Amino acid sequence: GSLLLLGALAACNDKQMCDLPHPHPGRAVLTYDWGTATPRDVQLEVLPYDDPLATPAIDTHTPADGTTLDRLAPGRYHALAYTEAERLSVSNGTAAVTDTEDDGCLPSVGDLWAGNTHLTIESGTDTRAAIGLQPCTRLLRIVLNAGQGDPTQVQSLTGLLTGVRTSRVIDPWLAGQAPATAATTATGSIRLHFTPTDDGTAFAVEHRLLGLDPAQGITLTLTLTTDDGRDDTQDYDLTDELEDFDDFDNPGADDPDDPFDLGGDIDLIVTSPIDALFSIS
Repeated sequence: GSLLLLGALAACNDKQMCDLPHPHPGRAVLTYDWGTATPRDVQLEVLPYDDPLATPAIDTHTPADGTTLDRLAPGRYHALAYTEAERLSVSNGTAAVTDTEDDGCLPSVGDLWAGNTHLTIESGTDTRAAIGLQPCTRLLRIVLNAGQGDPTQVQSLTGLLTGVRTSRVIDPWLAGQAPATAATTATGSIRLHFTPTDDGTAFAVEHRLLGLDPAQGITLTLTLTTDDGRDDTQDYDLTDELEDFDDFDNPGADDPDDPFDLGGDIDLIVTSPIDALFSIS
């Protein structure tokens, strides 16, 4: 035992041996930047940078202001923070709608925010980083103002909107490690049920979605039924009107959860005989 101890002391005279790094863990001190948005609890994934998909992530539910991760082995990591949202799942940096309505249409999803950063952990050192959270879903709001005709004659007004994204990349770096999941262009449809406003002067509907894909085309099919049982269905190409819907990464300081408002007028055609029951502008 004495000989081994003397050997170890002698080794410390060799500067090269004494400068070898010690395997002490480091610590990550993370904060979340919400801008002017309301902070909320966050799900945090921390993965090794060099092989993020082969090693299980450190998955932690954290407070809205941030968290501290102790005893991280020295090395490079990638951190993804996101809010948990209804009817959405997050895997490999991609959010996806988890279910559909009975008619196969996509549901209105929860309010998803996400952000990410790289971390370099050093032995026995605190690494501090701030993760900026940005919205990854948006509320679509359509309001049709009643023009010509009597809006009380409308029994129902429904719509089908195509070109709705079923998935969205929320962490480009992490999704890029799994190209098969990142390169999806699948879209679906949402069912819209318009209701009269309180003053009866308009028909309105809201639906939160992951995004729209203009490359797939965006069409709104409206069906109006009158109180005497007549109905009419018309198609409207809204690709140009909604092509900027996905530009909501930084919606602004006044309202960080800025909805996309689409307005128009609906006229009831009361002449007889008629080929159409309504028109939209």
